[in-house]
This record gives sequence, C-alpha cells and structure tokens, in this order.
Amino acid sequence: MKIEHFLKKSLIIPTLFTASKLEMELQQRLSAHDVSTLEALILVAITFEGRDCRPSELALHLQSSRARISQALKKLIEKNLVDRKLEREDARFIAIKITPHGKNLATKLISIFDRINDVIENQLGAKNAEQTATQLFHLLKRF
Repeated sequence: MKIEHFLKKSLIIPTLFTASKLEMELQQRLSAHDVSTLEALILVAITFEGRDCRPSELALHLQSSRARISQALKKLIEKNLVDRKLEREDARFIAIKITPHGKNLATKLISIFDRINDVIENQLGAKNAEQTATQLFHLLKRF
C-alpha cells in the first residue's frame, strides 16, 4: 500500500503500535491476577515506596488523573488489596495502605513488569533501553 512509505518514516506510528502491543501483552498477563494496568502500578508504587501513599502522589507519579486513581483505588479496596486511612498528622488527608494480600500480589506483578522489560532490554540492549526510556519520559513532558 502507498501508506507504507509514510509509516516507515514516521516515529509516531511505530511508537503507537508498540505501545498498543505492549499494553495488550501486559493486560493479558495482569488479567490472570484480576487487576488493570493502573491497579497494578498503584500496588507496585506503594510497595516500592515502603510507606502509605496519598492518592494525589500516586496520580502525579503514575501520570494519571486523580479521578482515575480514585476509581482504581475503589476497586483495589473492594479486592482487599489496599485500605484507606486518615492520616494522623492531618485528618483532611487520606493515605493508602497496602494490605498483606496486596503486598503479596505486588511482588508477583513486579515480576510480570520485569519479564516484559527484559524482552525490551534484550531487543534494544540495556544501555539503549535506558536511554530510550529517558527520552520517552522527556517526550511525555511535551504533550
């Protein structure tokens, strides 16, 4: 097709296609644990932090809206993976605490992310993969 020439010179098209394929692969693996990508990222983020987190922190660092974080947290609470609690210092703020079941699942989810990341690193090489990730995060700031 005539579009092939355009597609081969475009940066956005292979980026979109790759992101879509990665999302589908990730969702397929996460579905075995009954969590969405955002829910998985929330559990992993709280686990890496090693402390309770505010929804606003999660929204900022996970590049998501507060509304989407709130919806995901509601589902995680229903699944007994996290709990909400009032902060002691200021009762106006809510902190999200991971449950033991949530922490156990987060360990499995980290492994899923790591395995997919390994495929990418093997394709690009570790140094190129790190540079690509850095460049993609810089691009995020532009849009």
